[in-house]
Amino acid sequence: MSEKLHHSGHEIDLPKAEHGLQKNIEQHLEKEAHKAKHEHKDSIDKILHTIEKEAITSETINKHHLDGNKHTSGPVGFGAELRKRSIDDNLKKIQRELPGPQKTFSKLIHQPVINAVSEVSSKTVARPSGLLFAGLLSMVTSLGLLIACRYYGYRYNFLIGLVALGVGFGLGLILELIFSLFRRTKTS
Repeated sequence: MSEKLHHSGHEIDLPKAEHGLQKNIEQHLEKEAHKAKHEHKDSIDKILHTIEKEAITSETINKHHLDGNKHTSGPVGFGAELRKRSIDDNLKKIQRELPGPQKTFSKLIHQPVINAVSEVSSKTVARPSGLLFAGLLSMVTSLGLLIACRYYGYRYNFLIGLVALGVGFGLGLILELIFSLFRRTKTS
């Protein structure tokens, strides 16, 4: 059974009309797709031309680095350079907010020479706990011995204070080791 459409006095067979309409739609979509494809191609060509025009050669970049022209703005590498720049920027930001005397002291302390000496000395064996116990034991021992020598009439030996300093330092390191071992076992 074929359906017929009566339109302005003409009979149109619907399946044939739909088929023709579908072909027209497909042709229209193909034209639009072709047009859109070429529009983007032109945009891409313009972008590539701009990139090629503004690109810097690697020889220019290498020459710039060899000349020693370093600037603080612009692209930054990863790793140590990025870390150093970040630390410097944070330090400058904090120093701007400090009052006058503290700002001056901060600039003095963060000089490269002083900073290098501080970094080297921080990696030594002179642990704060060892120094604390060394000072305390040396003070208590020396004070007790000085009082005893004065009371009983003996001569005070200064070597005992130095020995107490060394023993206190060793005791402080041992206690720090024991405390760190207990902290590790608690967290594990």
